[in-house]
Amino acid sequence: MKKFILPVLVCFAVSTVKAHAAEGGMPARKSSPVIHNILSDKLPARLQKSIKKEYGNYWITGLYKAELNGRTSYHITVENPDQIVRLSATASTKWSVNRVTPKLDF
Repeated sequence: MKKFILPVLVCFAVSTVKAHAAEGGMPARKSSPVIHNILSDKLPARLQKSIKKEYGNYWITGLYKAELNGRTSYHITVENPDQIVRLSATASTKWSVNRVTPKLDF
């Protein structure tokens, strides 16, 4: 009888905690961002102007917006014949370089 009651109690306790969290008793946490591919004209004006000024001779090969816990960040990949540059920013900050990768000639 003890072997049967203990697993039932554990299952009941776990389901009660999950139900409590679903009802709003515990704050929900998002562990992964919501990501949307966007066009360059959908960037905030400040970021768009900065990219045109600093990377005018590059082409954009990737651009997306990530939203996590009410915060939005932008991530862009630009390329020229010599290198690939990955940058990120929020609407209120400037672009920061995450990675610069040289292109190798074969």
